[in-house]
Amino acid sequence: MHNSVHELLHHSDGRPRGFVSGQHLTLRPVMEADLQRLADYMSEPGARPGAEAPLTLQALKKQFEDEKSPGMWGDEKKTYLALALDGSLRGFITERTHMSMGQHIANYHIGLRHEQRDELGCELVALHLRLLNDWQRLLRVEARALEEDQPKRAWLEAAGFELEFVAPRSVFHLGQAVGLAYYSWLSPELKALPGWSEGEPDYARRPGEEA
Repeated sequence: MHNSVHELLHHSDGRPRGFVSGQHLTLRPVMEADLQRLADYMSEPGARPGAEAPLTLQALKKQFEDEKSPGMWGDEKKTYLALALDGSLRGFITERTHMSMGQHIANYHIGLRHEQRDELGCELVALHLRLLNDWQRLLRVEARALEEDQPKRAWLEAAGFELEFVAPRSVFHLGQAVGLAYYSWLSPELKALPGWSEGEPDYARRPGEEA
C-alpha cells in the first residue's frame, strides 16, 4: 500500500513513477497538485495548435473535477504529464481516442524554455507511441503542428509521422492567421490495406477542434 500521494507517484529513490519511462522522461496522469504547472505550460505559444481560446487555470480545474479520477483521464480523452527524472515538469500530451477504430488524435508539447527541447520532444512522441502500442492494437495516430513550428514537426517526423496536408491560414497564432500541418502515424498493418492512402477518416476535424 502507498501511504501518501508522494509514494504513489515516486519510486523509493525519488524518480517519478509513471506508465512508461525513457532516458529523460516519464509519462503519468495529471494529479490535482499539477494543475497550476500544467496551466502554465498549456498557455505557452504553440502548445495547443488550433485551440480556439486559452485554457485558464479555472477551466483546467473544472475539467479535472468533471472527469474520472485521476483527473483528466476519461475513456475518450486523456492528458499525460511528461516529467524529468527529478520529477520536474517538462511537457504534456493530450490524446483523444476512437477506441473502436484503434485510432487516436494527439497533441505534444515540451516547455519552450527547456534546454535539449528537441531531444525531449522526440522522446515524448516516441514514448507515447510505445505506450499506445503496449496497451492496445494501434492503427493510426493523428497529430498536428503550426506550419511554422519546425521543431515540433521534426519531432513527429523522427517518430515516423508523415505529413498529410497543410491547411494555410486556418488558425490564429499570436494575432496572425497561420497554417496548420496535419500528420499521421500509420501501423504497418494499416499501410498494407489497399487504397488506404486515398481515403480520409470520417472523423476528420475542423482546424478549431482540439485533441
